Amino acid sequence: MPSASLRPLEDMQRRLDGARHDSDVALFYDLLGYGELLTKLVVLALVAAIEDDDRQQRYRFEYHLVRTHSIGTWGAVLHDLVTGRLRSALREEAGAELAELTAGHQRASTAWQAKAVDALSRAATEMDVGMPVLPERLHGWMWFANFPALRNRTRGHGTPRPAPCQRACPALEESMHLIVENLTLFRRPWAAVHRHLSGHPRVVRLGGQLDRDKRVFDLGDVAQGGVYVLFATPRRVPLLECEPDHSDLRVANGAFKEEAGTHELLSYVRDERTTADASPYLTPPTRLPATGPNAEPQPTKSGYLGTVLQALEDHADAAPGGDQLKSKGLALGGVGSELRLRGVTGAAREHGFKNFQAMVQAAVEGSRLCVARPSGPLHPHARLALRAHMPPGLTLLGEEDGAATPGNGRADGQGAQGPDDHSDSVLTDPRLRGQLNGFSKILQADAPDAVAAHAARAVARVLQHPELRRQAQREGVPLGVVAPAVRYAVPDLRPLALGYRNMQPLLVDALSRSELSLAVREGELPPRPRIVLAKSAPPGMRILEPSGDTLAGSPQPHSPALYRRVLGHGLPALRLGDAELVAAVIEWCVTEPPHQRRVAEALDDLAVACDQPRDVVKLPLLALVGANAFVREPSELPLAQQRLTLRQDLRTPEGLLGQLRLVAQEKLQRHLGKVDFRILAAVIGGLPGEATTVAVGEA
Repeated sequence: MPSASLRPLEDMQRRLDGARHDSDVALFYDLLGYGELLTKLVVLALVAAIEDDDRQQRYRFEYHLVRTHSIGTWGAVLHDLVTGRLRSALREEAGAELAELTAGHQRASTAWQAKAVDALSRAATEMDVGMPVLPERLHGWMWFANFPALRNRTRGHGTPRPAPCQRACPALEESMHLIVENLTLFRRPWAAVHRHLSGHPRVVRLGGQLDRDKRVFDLGDVAQGGVYVLFATPRRVPLLECEPDHSDLRVANGAFKEEAGTHELLSYVRDERTTADASPYLTPPTRLPATGPNAEPQPTKSGYLGTVLQALEDHADAAPGGDQLKSKGLALGGVGSELRLRGVTGAAREHGFKNFQAMVQAAVEGSRLCVARPSGPLHPHARLALRAHMPPGLTLLGEEDGAATPGNGRADGQGAQGPDDHSDSVLTDPRLRGQLNGFSKILQADAPDAVAAHAARAVARVLQHPELRRQAQREGVPLGVVAPAVRYAVPDLRPLALGYRNMQPLLVDALSRSELSLAVREGELPPRPRIVLAKSAPPGMRILEPSGDTLAGSPQPHSPALYRRVLGHGLPALRLGDAELVAAVIEWCVTEPPHQRRVAEALDDLAVACDQPRDVVKLPLLALVGANAFVREPSELPLAQQRLTLRQDLRTPEGLLGQLRLVAQEKLQRHLGKVDFRILAAVIGGLPGEATTVAVGEA
């Protein structure tokens, strides 16, 4: 280890040396503990580098980290820190670490980041841990994102054997040493501050490199004891405590108890656990009152809508992925946890709104936020976006669609709208509005065979605009730009009902008989279709050929195969398998309702109960997850890192089946128009007496 490394890392190295003489399995386990300590130190130091503000950005991370007992959450937080919207805040204090963790390197590169990620992958291969195939371009943060998989599949849910451990240990140890020796964070000065009863501080250096004229950086004036790291200024590291004699560090390790106001601290060197005061982390994060001349105005709504708006604002500020709010918007469902934290209960209908979306639209009216919908026909779910930075491909939903006034989305049905009453609202681009002024509309339900030709005419009309025409000649017009024109021309467009996967293959077939074509740029990943002139496509563009399917473009006969294709495509994904397996999974959920179980754990138990492979029972379980049958916490993490709890109101076979049927019916109705319950019963499993073909709204 380098001489400038931190004292706790040096202590861990001595522990590894002892385990090396014990057994290969003991060494492997201690290396996993070493990896956990590295991960937590890096995450906590970067959190400390964030300047807290009225939105409590830093406190939000501390609030979630003190509660988590999963190392995967720590890896997810680090990824969010270095790639999300807070990276600009990190750049001021921890710019070197940010650059090192985000810089891309070819897999064959000699850069330490690439070598560390590759060594970790080799260790995982030796332990037979399934990890995603490494891309050609590697980043330092990938080590912290991939390490939890190795730890959880071996120490968490496995019993490693000596032979694989012997092969994996060298690569795993190499990967960690590369990080310790090269990451700037471990060369920065660290120190522990302990105040005596007299009030005088005792400052002890824990490691790092100092200027020659300094023995230790000045911490005599800090008001609070603890562990500090020197960025541009000294920063106190949260959730990290040092022994009074400065002999050991203890790091947050979950076991959070709300009632007792405590959480657990773990010494990785001594393998000792102690409890610590958690009272500073009991209050849910919220936006503090704005101060100063440049402070953002606070929401002015009061009552229930004011609470909803505040929760939406906080959810937008704390959302993982950082720039996702500007790049593609945020799913509305994620705000549910914020509402629960604020004690907001009751369905939207109880407050006079026809659904959750209508309530959100009423809450965000007049604020910086808005509700928008992707232009593509297979993405019906509305998203939260910024009015001033509308993501490409999203179209603003009319404020009147969800406001709490008569005839605009109220649950009482006043002023009910037809399917195309607000179709003009999809044309937010003035170029499209001008070109389609007076353009006729048709309904797919009335003339399904004419949909493709009418869509092609709408695109051709839009491409008559001089600016879009020049763009088509130079580089092509993105499909997302012209998609609203197609939805305007055919308000009830449902490509799946015509045998198309989505709008793209529909337009490929439709434009093949015109002067326009759909094309993609060679080598572009992911490919982004563009409208071009067929006879003068820009260089490097490849024209997409029609599918050649003679059934495409015609109404599709309802069948179990069609229903499974529609339910399995897009979100929510309902890939069910056979009806008997669905019934078996529902029975297991009712008899052994999951409570705070990870998906991997639930799948293991379910596979044993059903005597089926995990890959078989996985589909219906994930379908129930997609049907919102479980409470998923924490909501800001990916599904693989969340814990599932079966909803209290769905703990009967009838309740679970009804929820699954409801979500399936709504999805089928969106894409096919009406549902044959005899076919749906064959796909999902139904109740006796359902043998008529009816629209979902009539069911």
